[in-house]
Amino acid sequence: MSRRRFQKGNIIIRGKTPRRYGMYREDVLQPNGTFKRVRRCVLLGPVSSMSERAAWKAFQPYLDRVNTAAKMPPKSGITLETFVKEWRTNVAVNLKGSTSRAAESHLRAHILPKLGSLTLTEINTKTVQAFVAYLATGGRSKRRWKMCCSLCLQYFAKQKRGTTLAVVFRWPK
Repeated sequence: MSRRRFQKGNIIIRGKTPRRYGMYREDVLQPNGTFKRVRRCVLLGPVSSMSERAAWKAFQPYLDRVNTAAKMPPKSGITLETFVKEWRTNVAVNLKGSTSRAAESHLRAHILPKLGSLTLTEINTKTVQAFVAYLATGGRSKRRWKMCCSLCLQYFAKQKRGTTLAVVFRWPK
């Protein structure tokens, strides 16, 4: 799909009895989850009774609707909860007992209740930073929430981006 840009549109005159039309392009969501760019044409009025300036004024609400609508693709991919199930079977079995117990505790108590329903594509720097702030303000000791973040989220960050957790967020002071 092409990059979404700000639409200015065009006003054209058509027909035997001349009329002004506003033309713009709009991204339409397809059933398979992709977007298709479609050209739209809106009748604004006859040339005899509408100046070009009045036509632009009548056309502006259509452009505003297209330009302000931030169309997001539908949620796709697996949720963090599903990923954790895979992680438990593939990665956690290779960890030491104490490490996997601590990770399970953090997952059960903190991570899955807060982030479990999000898809992996929705977990970005902003959501991780909000999660860290949530842990820091919950009356938990600094050591507790630091361990929770560094032990568990680093696996997900590595899986998703190929980076370590330290790159993803900043520790609150």
